[in-house]
Amino acid sequence: MKALTQDEEKAALISLCRIEVKRWKNAAEAVSDKRYMVELMEIALAALTAKPVAHFLLIDGAYQQLADEYRESTDAIPLYAAPTP
Repeated sequence: MKALTQDEEKAALISLCRIEVKRWKNAAEAVSDKRYMVELMEIALAALTAKPVAHFLLIDGAYQQLADEYRESTDAIPLYAAPTP
């Protein structure tokens, strides 16, 4: 069996979170104390689908924001906005 790539694994987790959000929403309708699971899965989904708002690189001891064309640098550190479910 072929191992999944990182992108394939992430896509599988995103799909699973979407399924679980729906499943727990249905469960929460019947039992209100299950709402926390909906919120937990929504937070996980937001984190998995978040897009970086900027990328930084340590240059001469200081972090400097990279221009768009250098964002895919393997050494770049992505900065994310706080995820909101």
